[in-house]
Amino acid sequence: MPRIKQYLDYVEDLRSLSIKDIKRYLKPNTFSDNGVLTYYRGGKRTGSISIESQIFDTEGTITLSYKYRQELNIRYEIQLISKPSNLGKAIVWYFVCPKTEKISRTLHLKGGYCYHRSAFPELYYENQVLSNNWRKVQKAMEIELSEKVFEEYFKKHRKKTYRGISTKKESKLKQLIKIKEEYIPDLSVLNFRTPYALKILYRIG
Repeated sequence: MPRIKQYLDYVEDLRSLSIKDIKRYLKPNTFSDNGVLTYYRGGKRTGSISIESQIFDTEGTITLSYKYRQELNIRYEIQLISKPSNLGKAIVWYFVCPKTEKISRTLHLKGGYCYHRSAFPELYYENQVLSNNWRKVQKAMEIELSEKVFEEYFKKHRKKTYRGISTKKESKLKQLIKIKEEYIPDLSVLNFRTPYALKILYRIG
């Protein structure tokens, strides 16, 4: 198995553009609707993207304009398409990636442009590079930090069974509580000097 380089680009660290971010511009038959999407990190403004939209009944386009790394002015168009929702009462909007032409509800900003994740072959989700033991550690710590599991489990009048069989929610809560109460992670096998290990410890500290 090839070794993964020590310093990786993670999806979670990138700015993203989602359909939710532009939802207010997706009104049918609206043209040249302008707006600004602003990004913040740690309460500080880190950047903004100007948006121009042209929306028809079931398709449209948005044009993005922004300055990349304070030196390169970028402007390009992204196509939008829609599909009927599973309920059949509305439509669901999607981006068409300008590079891969794949449809998605989220695009990621890397190298100056917002593309589908598959356009960046060296981009990983954080969980992709975790060992099985690290995944267990992360899961256990997340549950340990959250008392909502117990709060939900002991909520009064909660429906636990249906026709004598545990509900899916009941089974999931029991599983989480079991992990929370019984799992003791083997921290001795972990390398806490790796960048990702330090990131996990920083988040839970």
